[in-house]
Amino acid sequence: MFEKNQRTVPASIDHECDDIIIVSDNVEGDDRCDMDKSITNGSSTEEYKKDPAPVPYLVEIKHLKRRISNVQEISIQTSRDAIASDVEKYQNNVLNATRNCVNEWRAIARHYGASSNNNNDNSIPFALRKETGLLVFQLIQLSCQSGPLSGAKPGYFRRCGAKVAQVVYEFLEDVVPQNDELGECMGFSTKQIDVMKKWKINASKAIESGKPPSKSVMKKMQRKAKTKK
Repeated sequence: MFEKNQRTVPASIDHECDDIIIVSDNVEGDDRCDMDKSITNGSSTEEYKKDPAPVPYLVEIKHLKRRISNVQEISIQTSRDAIASDVEKYQNNVLNATRNCVNEWRAIARHYGASSNNNNDNSIPFALRKETGLLVFQLIQLSCQSGPLSGAKPGYFRRCGAKVAQVVYEFLEDVVPQNDELGECMGFSTKQIDVMKKWKINASKAIESGKPPSKSVMKKMQRKAKTKK
């Protein structure tokens, strides 16, 4: 008879007992800690690595896109009537705000210049450069199609008068690239640059004509002046 819970080794393997390795629970502290972590978490140490740092130009472009959205949705869309009848508000809320966005994009595009090496993390990829350039161009176009220039056609200066034309011309002088190389760096197409140059020419002609605003524009301005009083 055997005592309760007594364990025996079969006779057939009794001669192999010297080769049996018994793993003890008495593992050294550090090793046991590592084992416990591996067993408990069920994952490799790679999961504990920190996330890679964000690409700098992506962070800056994300900030730029947020600014562009704010100008479009807040400065232009929600104050359409005010900027249409008040040249000063149009200049501050639309033109100056757009100029700041263009200046920011110009600085980003120059700093992270185009590179023929697609693996260069310090340069903006061609597709992203063109995408961002299009957003900036659309903002410039919207600025030349709102306020006193509201209408179906952007850059139409025949109704706004010489004063507004002068304000917009100075704005275009700042935002339109001075050469094709800079325009390409900012992601503008040749067609987009030609369109912006045409707006400058139209503004210059309106300044030279010296004509006052059209009757419809004057009525809006007079109505706004009465409201202020």
